[in-house]
Amino acid sequence: MKILVITETFLPSTDGIVTRLTHSIRWLKDAGHEIIIVAPKLGVETFEGIKVVGIPAKKIPWYRSKKICHA
Repeated sequence: MKILVITETFLPSTDGIVTRLTHSIRWLKDAGHEIIIVAPKLGVETFEGIKVVGIPAKKIPWYRSKKICHA
């Protein structure tokens, strides 16, 4: 199955969302699925051989320690 994962936060962050997301992506990959990840453009272009498409990220005033993607 082809799967597109779209997330507002990803590596190099190490919070709970990213931890669970990377675990799920590994599980899907090990199950034989074809995956593409769309995430904030923070310097990560691949994750364990899976393409990461970077979207420009911006800081938001109430969460200055993290950049996120938003429309």
